Amino acid sequence: MSAYALPDSVKKDLETFSAQCNDFNSGKIDSLLFKTFRVPFGIYEQREAGSYMVRVRPAAGILTPRQLSVLAGLAADYAQPRLHVTTRGGVQLHNIKPDDFLPVMEALHSAGLTGRGGGGNTVRNIVCDPYSGTAADETFDVTPHVLALTNKMLEQKDSYSLPRKYKIAFSSSPADRALALFADLGFIAKVSDGRRGFRVFTAGGLGNQSKTARPFADFIPEDEIFLIAQSIKKVFDEKGNRRNKNAARLRFLAEELGFDVFEKLVHEKMHLLRSEGGWRLEINELPQIEPDRQDAAVNGLSEDEKLWRSRFVFSQKQNGYYSAKLPLLLGDISAAKAAELAAALEKIPRETIRLCNDQNVIIRNLKPAELAALYPLFKEISPLVSKAALIGNIIVCTGAATCQLGITIPRGALGAIEKALAGAGIPLDELNGFKINISGCPNSCGRHETADLGFSGKALREGDSPYPAYNIFGGARFGENAARLGKKISDI
Repeated sequence: MSAYALPDSVKKDLETFSAQCNDFNSGKIDSLLFKTFRVPFGIYEQREAGSYMVRVRPAAGILTPRQLSVLAGLAADYAQPRLHVTTRGGVQLHNIKPDDFLPVMEALHSAGLTGRGGGGNTVRNIVCDPYSGTAADETFDVTPHVLALTNKMLEQKDSYSLPRKYKIAFSSSPADRALALFADLGFIAKVSDGRRGFRVFTAGGLGNQSKTARPFADFIPEDEIFLIAQSIKKVFDEKGNRRNKNAARLRFLAEELGFDVFEKLVHEKMHLLRSEGGWRLEINELPQIEPDRQDAAVNGLSEDEKLWRSRFVFSQKQNGYYSAKLPLLLGDISAAKAAELAAALEKIPRETIRLCNDQNVIIRNLKPAELAALYPLFKEISPLVSKAALIGNIIVCTGAATCQLGITIPRGALGAIEKALAGAGIPLDELNGFKINISGCPNSCGRHETADLGFSGKALREGDSPYPAYNIFGGARFGENAARLGKKISDI
């Protein structure tokens, strides 16, 4: 059973989009006009003419086994037969044809999923700390807050026609695993005087002229998250730059106005929304896992399985339960293996699947026997299961392989990096926390500025001949009190 249900407004939006698809396929509207309809539904044109990508936005990165099975079926029937996990807890289906837009979207909605807000100048998928609800260091589980705000934002008509994309993230601890301090709006869980709430940051973001977010409020109570998110969105909507998309993100508006003026406008909007009412969010708690009092020890593990557990398995705050990261090569899982994984997880009567913001998957709430039973399947799904965590956690965007903006091919760079490291004699298991991120252009889809070592694709010239190259970034840090972007140190 899913913890999330699509709002009725999104279902009605699909009816409108259905008519628009029919008009496009019958020639009543041209491709330029249709683009304004399809992109806010998460449908992007790829490099190959007539081929499209559909970005699905599971709320809080949560999938049920049935939803994973539906996605696997759609990939097998309509797209390249694989699923691609994104750095915002989403899923992409590649190589879809225009005639198949409607059946794909209708199947997604029937399964409680949508592409609405998956692209364009919209409120994008809200990132949730993938370990929220299980991490020993968390202040509290922020998943219910992400679900509630997702619903509320999807219902607002002004969420789909902003000057530029609007990205929101929630972290359950000061470790900031959701990278709230690199978002347009970031929330970090906090308790003040016994009340749950959040420390709030805004006007951050990655890409052109990346910035860390600035503190906006030291504490807001948990029921005010929509009030502040909607107020910032309205200021962005009214004052943002609609003439130049390269200067249209929220951080540019805050800088242009001056942060003091920007704050004043947001507080004025908050006062107005308070007077109108309807701004309080009801936070519905999720079912809690009861600690397992049984002995959690597992005997007879092979050396390979012990090594895997040391790299990718984590004890949860609930005694006797574990989370396992399934590292996906290039963020991909084949449709066939995704279907197998869904069938295996269907037998577990607890929430299990969280899409991670490093292109991997977290399988959570596992008892020791369930964890052991999944290990052989994990090895079949991804070769990274048997490799160091440093390799398994490398982030790469698709780059020029499919993206129209891509300059380089990070997928090829990943293979070269892995080969070089394998022959370097470096003890990679001593570098489990070290992060390497690769983007195929400056837009930071691979989050190169948030890594210990980041690469950003660009073009250099030798005479009149352009050739692909990379800027190199180093030294990023994240955390509530330590966030900083990586600095450019060289190029290659």
